[in-house]
Amino acid sequence: FISDNGGHEASPSLPLKGKKGTYWEGGLRVPFCARWDGVIPAGQKLSDPVISLDIMPTFIKAAGGKVDQAWKLDGVDLIPYMTGKNKDAPHDTLYWAWNGGRRLAIREGKYKAITNNGGSKFYLYNLREDISEKTDLSTSKPETLKELTRKLSKWELSLMRSQWGWNKKLGYKVPGFGKPEPYHDPDYVIE
Repeated sequence: FISDNGGHEASPSLPLKGKKGTYWEGGLRVPFCARWDGVIPAGQKLSDPVISLDIMPTFIKAAGGKVDQAWKLDGVDLIPYMTGKNKDAPHDTLYWAWNGGRRLAIREGKYKAITNNGGSKFYLYNLREDISEKTDLSTSKPETLKELTRKLSKWELSLMRSQWGWNKKLGYKVPGFGKPEPYHDPDYVIE
């Protein structure tokens, strides 16, 4: 079981900041649980973050398949972590990008850097001490922010151009397609 995103106004993710459509923890941090009798021990808990991109390689391996390295999947097989065979964190670093680079985020260890305006302003948070993202550390930890944004920029340059959106070959364009919603505003935040 996994949710695809955080809550809306009617179902806020308090004490987390943000909601669906944002890279604040209220938009990213969702419940995830798995049950596989005889394989995953009952009560096993992972404290390190995972990402929905881990689902595909996990299911492929669970079904007896092999993940080809040529696919360059971002996700990892979670079975060794869920069974307790691997005690390391599944990911050293997690990245997010949306809306042509307007919204970007990176999480590495306890730190997360996020921008909602293409990098004009980055915020930095220590998620182990500040799950609600209330204290911006961007001015008190500039070197940490610089290193994270350097890694984020390098990762972003490796991405392929977005392949989604309306295409006239598909036929009639629904008038509301692509109409901005309130959460598309880079300054839109629910606290």
